[in-house]
Amino acid sequence: MQSSVKKYNRIIIACLALILAVGSLNYFAVPGDVTVTIVDDGNAKTVVTGVQTVEELLAAEGVVLRPRDSVNPALHTKLFFDATVTILRPTAVSLSLGGESKTVLTNAETVGDFLIEQGITLDETLRLEDFSEARIYEGKAIALTALSSTTQTDYETVPYNTQSSYSDTLEKGSTTVVRPGTPGTKTITTKIFYENGVEIDRVVTEEVTVAPVDEIVEIGTKDYIVTASGTHLKNAVRALDYTATAYCLKGICAGGMRSQVGVVAVDPRVIPLGTKLYIEAADGSWSYGFCIAGDTGGVIKGNIVDLYYDTYDECIQFGRRKAVVYVLED
Repeated sequence: MQSSVKKYNRIIIACLALILAVGSLNYFAVPGDVTVTIVDDGNAKTVVTGVQTVEELLAAEGVVLRPRDSVNPALHTKLFFDATVTILRPTAVSLSLGGESKTVLTNAETVGDFLIEQGITLDETLRLEDFSEARIYEGKAIALTALSSTTQTDYETVPYNTQSSYSDTLEKGSTTVVRPGTPGTKTITTKIFYENGVEIDRVVTEEVTVAPVDEIVEIGTKDYIVTASGTHLKNAVRALDYTATAYCLKGICAGGMRSQVGVVAVDPRVIPLGTKLYIEAADGSWSYGFCIAGDTGGVIKGNIVDLYYDTYDECIQFGRRKAVVYVLED
């Protein structure tokens, strides 16, 4: 009885081994017709064939491969039961890069894969337009905008201001520069932005890189002039450097006055007749004092003044001297 059971078990095991061996042969080899699925560019169809390789299968089914088509598994691969052969055909897309467009064939399924396939890296110099549709399809337009910028620097002079202060040690109407002004420098930086080589924007910044130094001027408020001899002239409007001579000719002067001490002869083109004057030496060593321009003379030209004295000896003693003539207001 036990011998019959063992014999029965051996028969069962032998049958199972035979079934497994046959199944394995059907999977890894093609003893006859097998069922194969062909996926061509996303379109699937199932066929029964007796050919041995992928290449023979495609030829038998009239599938034409183009140069850039890819097949998985490879063409030399032997077919097996329920195999799937996938054909990827490149898609024609329009690539615009930096304003120049061209048609590109790609096997990529997404825009991201396409950029990797083309070796394109997005950074601050390149922007991808319209990423709303990531899938690749025939005729898809992929636009990449080239971004660039330049910087130009210009300089402008910044004028200085003048600050005024008043001094009672200076004569009224006179000014003196206490500190000269110095102009500054303004740096103007313009950054220009371009898309595909066309200017789209510019940003201008200004900075005073060298500050100007203000000029400081003192304005005199003293309403009198102290001469070298110590005389205070409250109504002097100007002081003129002159050459003084002397004369003693008596009579009626050109201005209608009688000649006398205090009447001087001038060039009326420089000092009008009737002008009140004060005359003394520049160092104060002598003083003719207050007088009036009342006469003229043939040799009195330009900055020459002829002082009247009563006697000839006084005139000879005076001779010819340098003088300061102060013009007085009425």
